[in-house]
Amino acid sequence: MENIFEIFHALELEFSRFIPNSSLSIVNKNRTGVVSDAFIDILKKCKEIYTDTDSYFNPLINLSQIGYSKDFHSNEFIKQEAINVNLNLEKIEIKGNQITLQEGQNLDFGGIVK
Repeated sequence: MENIFEIFHALELEFSRFIPNSSLSIVNKNRTGVVSDAFIDILKKCKEIYTDTDSYFNPLINLSQIGYSKDFHSNEFIKQEAINVNLNLEKIEIKGNQITLQEGQNLDFGGIVK
């Protein structure tokens, strides 16, 4: 059972948008970064599901813009004003283990990883 918790903890450390030094947070902040094989695999799976669902599944949906800007424990869901948002997942560049987001893109893997 402890091994399961270790796996979930490792996923949280890499893919949480609430942890400032997670891989996901760093990529979102810098627009680019070298990431793990697991990160690339998840992004590629997201692109596949994005295509299969005619973009209804989209990890670029910025939940903070519709009020989910903190964790659920805070119960603070305040609608934010819209900013420049780019929801075209096909525009994310993948070269080896380096990914580059376009202006207005922020990834959130909560719909597939957690």
